[in-house]
Amino acid sequence: EDIIAGMGLEYTEFDGQIGSGEYLGFLLDPVAMAEFDVIFFNCGAAMGWAYTDPAPVLSNIREFVANGGSIYASDWAYYYVEAAFPSYIDFYGQDDVYGSPQVGDRGSLSGRVLDPAIELIIDSAWADINFDLEMWAVMESVNSETDVLISANVPVWAPSGLSLLNDAPIAAWFESGEGRVLYTAFHYEGDATTLDMMDILEFYIANL
Repeated sequence: EDIIAGMGLEYTEFDGQIGSGEYLGFLLDPVAMAEFDVIFFNCGAAMGWAYTDPAPVLSNIREFVANGGSIYASDWAYYYVEAAFPSYIDFYGQDDVYGSPQVGDRGSLSGRVLDPAIELIIDSAWADINFDLEMWAVMESVNSETDVLISANVPVWAPSGLSLLNDAPIAAWFESGEGRVLYTAFHYEGDATTLDMMDILEFYIANL
């Protein structure tokens, strides 16, 4: 919300903390969802509903995007993308095990910029991306309808220990129906956010 406010955009916040049903109630109301242009799924929101009856929420998300809405999910909010649009991005690990992709190691990465617009904005073919928390959600590959925006050599915690996943996507988006879906493995985290990350997120938010 800091980035959105800094861009001068209006937004409505829904409480996603454990014990609050506010954001789940919103996602179960397609009429309320349709009032917005973009829905942002923040990393760390309570996901208890994913273990009980996820079908209504996922159906409403697909309908929202099909009708021209856009969504942006970051890091642990990968489930909204994987479960609602399973064919576009292949996340690390088992698709039917929630949390399986959360194996990324903490640290800074040099991201290879594949989007010419971003390369122009940051004036470089490489972006300084900081993952300040461990266990971030890792993407392995995408389908032909998905654009990889930034890739990197990603350190992951495999059963045998720390290994390297070469040239893995860390930012990607795709169109579905009349709308668009953006996913970034990284997210805004106060002072841990680099200037490149700020410029990248502002550009993609403006283009959702």
